[in-house]
Amino acid sequence: MKRLCCFILFSFFLLGRISADVGGGTIHFIVFADTEDSNVGSSCNQTLKYLKGNLLVKLRRCIDDKDVKSYIFEGGSNFTRSKLNSTLSSLSASSNDVIFFYYTGHGFNNGTNDYPTLTLGKDGEDLSYRKKELLDVYNTLRAKPHRLLVVMAEACNKQVSGATISDNSPFEDDSNKYKTLFSASGDFMI
Repeated sequence: MKRLCCFILFSFFLLGRISADVGGGTIHFIVFADTEDSNVGSSCNQTLKYLKGNLLVKLRRCIDDKDVKSYIFEGGSNFTRSKLNSTLSSLSASSNDVIFFYYTGHGFNNGTNDYPTLTLGKDGEDLSYRKKELLDVYNTLRAKPHRLLVVMAEACNKQVSGATISDNSPFEDDSNKYKTLFSASGDFMI
């Protein structure tokens, strides 16, 4: 529930920032959702339904529709690392664009950084062909021209070594951190 509340707050923040002044730029709305997985597919479907039926609709309503490009990949043959890599590498953006990337699916922390490793494709396939570091996604998109970058992942981030990661939010009960986050501009990874 806390994750959903944070997501909704961030969505309103994003809509406010984008609708204030796109300034001729394009919004690139990229979503990868593991909708066919037997364990997380149902929740991924709910997230995808919200993203497509709510957030994307509001973006298109607030912004001239031609300025919003959506790239949505769900389940099956579309939910692969190669599709993700090709989407990221072929994305053409300008310095006034907004890039919004959202992943919902399985993940784990391989211990090399604080962010999850995304697992695309189907269970049973060799993991070495399925995994993609969220930090790599962020760095790839960050290297492209943009005005605003938002990279979000709804995935597990438990270290495979068995070490635990704190569930405590660094923003709980600290209004200054909320104020700082929601008044900032630039690049965000959540």
